[in-house]
Amino acid sequence: MGRFCCILIVLFALVSASIASESPAPRDRIVVAQSASYIPFAYRDEQGNPEGILVDLWRLFGEKNGVEIEFRLTDWHDSLDLVRDGGADVHGGMTESKTRDANFEFAEEIIRVRTLLFVPANSETVDLVDLVNHKVGVVESSYDQEFIAYHFPRVQVETFSDSKSMVDAAIRGDIDAFVSDHPTGYYRLLLANALGEFRSSTTLYTESIRPAAAIGSAELIEFIDAGFANLTENEKQRLVDRWLVPEPAQPAWLTTLLVGLIATIIVIGTIAHYL
Repeated sequence: MGRFCCILIVLFALVSASIASESPAPRDRIVVAQSASYIPFAYRDEQGNPEGILVDLWRLFGEKNGVEIEFRLTDWHDSLDLVRDGGADVHGGMTESKTRDANFEFAEEIIRVRTLLFVPANSETVDLVDLVNHKVGVVESSYDQEFIAYHFPRVQVETFSDSKSMVDAAIRGDIDAFVSDHPTGYYRLLLANALGEFRSSTTLYTESIRPAAAIGSAELIEFIDAGFANLTENEKQRLVDRWLVPEPAQPAWLTTLLVGLIATIIVIGTIAHYL
């Protein structure tokens, strides 16, 4: 009987250990690094408080999982260094690439974004192939920089520390175009009162935004994936929707012209019907 009890105790211990090994270790605090000017995803407001889509998503993550979230917002390049060098536990969200795979482990997608080419409103440019030997702005160490270098090596890339500096350069005419995700590009132009001066000519790519931790952080990544799985799609979408800026509407003159053309077609069609 005693031997049987010992066997049961050993089996119970093995099963408990197996279950524990399958569940990510709990955490009560996570330090999240992100860019301080990645509006509307992450930035500092006038009082210096972290705000934005990713900030809200991580705050909801903390509430749902009982985890204290601390934000460390800095330049984009420095935010990568913080995670890679151990100054932060996780990067709030970025696009995965072969270059980044060498330094980071990625969690599952938490949001998808379109990246666009922005050109002056009067430009005939349609795609990056039209900008060979022209200056195109990107944020330093961004996925956009890798994308252009790989797919359009003859385009002259000008790097900037943040999206504000890049858009300001475009407004001054220092660069011929710039690449940005849809929300950030329109937000920056809106804040600079230059929304009508530029247009998005094409969607370059659509990619996932994923949290990322330093190599060797598989357990943390597992915990993050499990934690974000506790957020419903409706909860996440509500947070995202309240930040998105709609693309500019067609000019009033174009709407008037279209209405006039439709009315003319209707009149001509009516007359032809009775002739």
